[in-house]
Amino acid sequence: FFDRGRPVAPDATLAVMPGGRGDDFFKTLAGSRLLRRGAAWEKGLELLASGTPKPTDLGQVQWLGSVDRSSRVFINVASFGYPGLVVQRVHTHQQKSALTYLAQSFAGLLQYKPIAVEVKVDGSPFFSDLLFYGFVLNGSYNGGGMRWSTAAQLDDGYFHFVIGRSRGLVSTLLFAMRMWTGGWVGADGFKVTK
Repeated sequence: FFDRGRPVAPDATLAVMPGGRGDDFFKTLAGSRLLRRGAAWEKGLELLASGTPKPTDLGQVQWLGSVDRSSRVFINVASFGYPGLVVQRVHTHQQKSALTYLAQSFAGLLQYKPIAVEVKVDGSPFFSDLLFYGFVLNGSYNGGGMRWSTAAQLDDGYFHFVIGRSRGLVSTLLFAMRMWTGGWVGADGFKVTK
């Protein structure tokens, strides 16, 4: 669909079916977590048969620190900080299974070193602290059903941000339930756009 950040065929339509381990983008499209594989497939077939195409926002990330200043387009979620480390660990891990993401998440907790980050949203200061989580959201879910936003919509023209400062291991684990509900608003140490 894209070559060096530019559309190859602007009139192309993308149909999405659940087929991965997480199906996170499909969950946002379907408006539900759909825990059962069969129910997800039924919903996917229903959307293929009777759904209508709709425009979807896209994000573009450019790596300013890289030599080639390469960029990537994303449709669901872009993450940085600890989540970026987890994704890197998952992609370089030899054995892939349903537990790989979970195992690499725990291993990453021991490896990640918080970094000082300043984040601006629409040119205004938004976060300045030691970073743990950072998410730029078009969709709601990533990491196999973790919900980072209850407000993100694929076609509203906005990205939502959830950014969390570094905290101790126990405190981080205590926030785990919010990963399934998207209840970050008002959570200590987290900044969330509205």
